[in-house]
Amino acid sequence: MHENNHRNPGLLLWFFVAIGIINILLAILLRASSEVTSDLLINIGATLIATSLLSYLYQRIGVKGLTEQLIEIQQSFEIVKTSSRLGITIIWKERRDIQNSMWNEFTRGARQEIWLFGVAEYGFAVDEIFHQIVADGIARGCAYKILLLDPDSPFAKYWDGKDKTGMVSSKISAAIQRYQRMIEQNQGKPGSIELRVYDETPSVSIVRTDESMLLTFYLPSLRGDDCLTLQIQNTQSGLFTRYLKHFHRVWETAKVVANT
Repeated sequence: MHENNHRNPGLLLWFFVAIGIINILLAILLRASSEVTSDLLINIGATLIATSLLSYLYQRIGVKGLTEQLIEIQQSFEIVKTSSRLGITIIWKERRDIQNSMWNEFTRGARQEIWLFGVAEYGFAVDEIFHQIVADGIARGCAYKILLLDPDSPFAKYWDGKDKTGMVSSKISAAIQRYQRMIEQNQGKPGSIELRVYDETPSVSIVRTDESMLLTFYLPSLRGDDCLTLQIQNTQSGLFTRYLKHFHRVWETAKVVANT
């Protein structure tokens, strides 16, 4: 008898959930004939379902546990809401977690403007698939802006000492040569490529395609592939606008690299 009493409340709760679902289904059927009745049935059904599920959770985990669960849910919603407001859509703990194919697909989707801003952006420079993406993009009128750390800058020498290979300056120079060759190969097309080098501490890598960016936040003690990376979209009050301004500031003071 005691066991049946213990089970009955749970069955009763699920009965009310079923009643709530039936109310919502009836509301859908009656929508065309009476919106007022339909809205009333939806409100009743939603209330029955929500109340029953909260009661079930209370029975299963107790009031303290339920409160903690609700707080965690609320915090998760706040994180999602904040991320959405900032324009963040994906977070990678390390840049190395992003597959090469995703970098290529990200840049292939551009229709107007593409930026490569970082230390060497060497991966793009040596990727023949990316070279074809650039050729196709310029053919349809895309504008490319490539902004690299000056290999003769003291900041490049500093990064030489931090990098495991000790060859950051050499990689930048090699990347510049490849980008120059890319510029030569795409002369006379509707789009354009510009290449410049900057002379300041690298703080971020930006790969932009139109209204989206992949941002990597550099830390002096880590290689670029070990650093946090975000994908962000352009929103009114998000990160996109902030790093748009940062890029333009560095671009305006950077040195144009002439073709050799």
